[in-house]
Amino acid sequence: MKLTKIASMVMTSATVLSTVAAATPAIIQARTQEGLNGASRNEGKVLPDTNHSTVGITFGKDSPNPNPDNPNKPDNPNKPDNPNKPDNPNKPDDGKGYLRLQHVPEVLDFGSHTAFNSANPVFTAAGTNVNGIVNGTNNDVYPGYAGGANQTPKLSTTEPELINVIGKTWVTVVDKQQNRSGVEPGDKNNDHAGDWQLSVKADGPLTTGSSKTISGATLGFNNTVVGQTRDAMRLTGNIDDGNYNSPANLVDLNSVNKSFTVNLDTNGTAVQLGNAPSTATGVGAAVFAWDPSDIKLTLPTTASVDAGTYTTSLTWTLSTGIQ
Repeated sequence: MKLTKIASMVMTSATVLSTVAAATPAIIQARTQEGLNGASRNEGKVLPDTNHSTVGITFGKDSPNPNPDNPNKPDNPNKPDNPNKPDNPNKPDDGKGYLRLQHVPEVLDFGSHTAFNSANPVFTAAGTNVNGIVNGTNNDVYPGYAGGANQTPKLSTTEPELINVIGKTWVTVVDKQQNRSGVEPGDKNNDHAGDWQLSVKADGPLTTGSSKTISGATLGFNNTVVGQTRDAMRLTGNIDDGNYNSPANLVDLNSVNKSFTVNLDTNGTAVQLGNAPSTATGVGAAVFAWDPSDIKLTLPTTASVDAGTYTTSLTWTLSTGIQ
C-alpha cells in the first residue's frame, strides 16, 4: 500500500514538473540585445542603430550658362553647402560595434529643374527628370539640387567580392558578432551572426522649410542588389574591421526587398529592406545597393510646386528586436 502511494506521488510530481516546464518559455539567446544592456557587449554601440539621408530637389533654376565667357561653368560650385538641410544630419561611421549600421548615403540628390511638369512627375537620384525633354527643351538644369554636380554617392572600392555593387548608391551593415569575445554560458549576447533587420522610413514630406510643402510624394527603390564581403576593412577603411578572423562571408541573408516604396510623409511607416535570420553564419559586411537611376522620386500630378529647394530626410534603422 505504501509503495503504491509513493509511486502515485512520484507520478503526480513528475506531471506537475512537466506542466511547469511546458509553461516556462525557453530563454532566447540573443545575438545582440537592444538598449544599454546590449551596448556593453557591442563595443558601446547601442541598438537600434540609426542614420539619416537628406533627400533634395530644386525647381525654378535659371539657365546653367550665366557666364557667356565660360558656358560650362555652373553658377554654384560642386558640392556647395546644402540649402535647407533637414534637422537629421548624417553621422560619420565611428567604427564601433560587433553589429552596426556602417554607412547610408548622406544625400539622395534629385537635381535642379526649370519647373514641375505634371506630365513628367518622376525624377531620379542621378538628378534627371524622366522624359523631361519636351518640345526640345530639357527640364534638367543641374544634376545637383544645390547646383553643380550630383551629390548622390556611388560606391568605389577595390574589394573584389563587391564588384556587383561598385558604382551604386549603398547601405552597409557590418556583422562581426561571430567574433564577440568573452561570451559565457547564459550570456544573452552571444557569438553568432544574424538576427537583425534593416529598415527605412521618411521623417516627413518635402518642404522648403517655410510654408511650402509637397504632400503625397513617394520614393521608390528598384532593383536592389546585395553584395557581401568577409574583408570589411577594405570596404570601410576602418582598422577595427580587420581585427577579427573571417572564416566565411555572411550567408543566409533572406527576404531582401528587391523593390519598395517609401511614402514621404510625417506618419509614414518603416519599410524593411532585408534581414539576416538566426541561422546566418559568417563574418563581414552586407551591402544593399541601387543604381541612382533606379531610385525614383515621384510627385503627385496634382502637386502645386513653387520655385525653391525642397528637402526631407530618411531614417535608416538596424535593429534586432531583442530586449
